Amino acid sequence: MPRFEIQWLAAAEAELDAAYHYLKERSPGAADDFVLRIEEAVADLEETAHTWDAANPDERRYRLQQFPYALIYRLYGDVVVIGVVMHLRRHPGYWKDRRF
Repeated sequence: MPRFEIQWLAAAEAELDAAYHYLKERSPGAADDFVLRIEEAVADLEETAHTWDAANPDERRYRLQQFPYALIYRLYGDVVVIGVVMHLRRHPGYWKDRRF
């Protein structure tokens, strides 16, 4: 199977950073687990990006284990562009106008 190249939109990186710092303030262990789940998600996407839920024809969603977050991404050939690190219980759809 082909490996997918992973690219991050700057806005998604900022959301990832904000989520990490939010968790770290409350529980350093949870923040470390969050990073581990992100790393696992990226590894999964590198191998099987085409198999995850299609939120619509253009976007796919990868739900993190243990945390109420999902990575919203698009496929462009063999490139995965992660455009959103979305908290599943806060402001759904806030990112819909984001271009990636």
